[in-house]
Amino acid sequence: KLQISIAKYLYQNIYDNKQPIANYLSYQILNTVNSNMEQISSTISIEYIIKNKIDNMPLEDVENLLLSFMKNHFKWINVVGFIIGFIIGAIQLIFLNIKP
Repeated sequence: KLQISIAKYLYQNIYDNKQPIANYLSYQILNTVNSNMEQISSTISIEYIIKNKIDNMPLEDVENLLLSFMKNHFKWINVVGFIIGFIIGAIQLIFLNIKP
């Protein structure tokens, strides 16, 4: 009975004070992370994580990822390439049709 009453007492105190406890724990966690950010960032290798993720992805998914990236970010490079290719092709046609 003593264990049950102690458990009820602790549960009630924690339940009644859950917001201050959550605020305190959040503050402590954020403070610890902020004070150790340099050590944390030096031990985490973003390059290694990304390389591992890409190496473990199926080839089709990597291809789709690259194509979607190219579609969104290289649209104007494709447009300019089309215009330059058209101009070069037109100039070649003109010079090929000219007979000396």
